[in-house]
Amino acid sequence: MKQSLSARVLAFVCACALCVPVFAAERTHTLSEQSESALGAKVYDYEPIRTDPAGRYKTYGNTVTVAACERVYDDAGNLYRVTDSTLFNDSSAFTRAIKTTVSPMSVERIEAAGGEIVGSGAAFVITLEDYLVDEGVTVGFTVTYTAQKDIKLPVVTTGKNAGTAETLDVRRGAKIVLNYRADITGDDLSASSYLNPLPDWYGDVVTLKDGPYAAGAEDIFLYPSKDGDSDYTWEDSDIIVAELNGGDYTYMSKLSTRRSDTGRDHTAPLGEYYTRFFSNYPSVSGATLTLTNPFLTFDGNETVPHGDVHIYEVTETGDLQDVTSRFTYGADSNGRGAFIARIDKLGRYIFTAKPVVSLDDLK
Repeated sequence: MKQSLSARVLAFVCACALCVPVFAAERTHTLSEQSESALGAKVYDYEPIRTDPAGRYKTYGNTVTVAACERVYDDAGNLYRVTDSTLFNDSSAFTRAIKTTVSPMSVERIEAAGGEIVGSGAAFVITLEDYLVDEGVTVGFTVTYTAQKDIKLPVVTTGKNAGTAETLDVRRGAKIVLNYRADITGDDLSASSYLNPLPDWYGDVVTLKDGPYAAGAEDIFLYPSKDGDSDYTWEDSDIIVAELNGGDYTYMSKLSTRRSDTGRDHTAPLGEYYTRFFSNYPSVSGATLTLTNPFLTFDGNETVPHGDVHIYEVTETGDLQDVTSRFTYGADSNGRGAFIARIDKLGRYIFTAKPVVSLDDLK
């Protein structure tokens, strides 16, 4: 009887032991059908300069590079984070299909960047319609990868055992569906967000023929208003920055600038200088532009004599042109000192306390 009981116990233990591989096989890290997950894409790069069809440079761009860490489920519903996205750009491993799902009318095209943002997934380039270059938009797109062969995909676990390195066995024909959502803000479309390396001050980018130059502090977009005494007024913290009167135009642009804390470090070659960048160079034939003197204290006192101020314009071709002589000195609608000129286009202006002798002065 005792032997019989021992035999039964042994038989039970053996049966349990035989069950272990079967259970493990059901829990293997395998994807044989389809995984679908949602990803929040982050903007990693913006093209602040591009050329139009005529080959002229524009100081804005309409392409952003986005990426997100890919997340994949196995057949058992376990979620993993992909640690190396290289295989997603290997056509012998996966085919790829991209479809815009949110804001398709705002997107010209979406394509793979052909590489990855290290640690942040495969990268994609979104080309927006031109009218969105200074605005924010939410773009959604779905990327479907289909395995062309059995693949071992490098992953780490999530959840309780997060961070454990594994490989996910992706079977030939299995699909990985990734639903991206990219919330692209006005800041993402500001060239000043992408100065590299980023100094302790950062700001508007003056794009000249031989490259971008930083000028001033962090920029903001000022929207034109019809509420003031002029046809259009751009204000920052209730202080007039610019005004426009008269002229012939079809639309009015935003102004990229910041009135306060805008001057560069006084140890820079030029000392302080300020920027007033109107977007897209709109035609305003015959209009009068008033640019409030940036070298004023809050009480309106000059920190630099207005006769010593130099005004430069960044042309559409990237040249820096001295336009000081075009402006006369007067006052804006609030009585603050201002530079006034008749213009045909709203441009991008730089105010300096000293003349620019070399482009290196702007560095």
